[in-house]
Amino acid sequence: MNQKSRRRWWQFRLRTLLIAAALLALPLPWLGMQWNRMRQREQFIANTQNPFHPQIYCAPRVADYSRDPGLWLFGGRTASMIAVGNEEEEAEARRLFLEAHVFERQKP
Repeated sequence: MNQKSRRRWWQFRLRTLLIAAALLALPLPWLGMQWNRMRQREQFIANTQNPFHPQIYCAPRVADYSRDPGLWLFGGRTASMIAVGNEEEEAEARRLFLEAHVFERQKP
């Protein structure tokens, strides 16, 4: 006689499923914000390397992830100093680069 092994499938209550979904949804907004900020940082750095916009300088240093753990999570580059050409860029750099010393470059 051939007996089929009766495999027992996982069984969950609906309440358990809703609790698991809620717990999973808690860190997702933070991860999305960190990923978006990392993308904006890379775009900001890419714009500074454009030869027609040489007003920003980023000096890399040993990675310090204490102020921004999202950098470590997504493998971002850190900067120690950023010199910008105007106040709008200074505000944007301060928002994106929490670990850097940002200042406006003196006009000649």
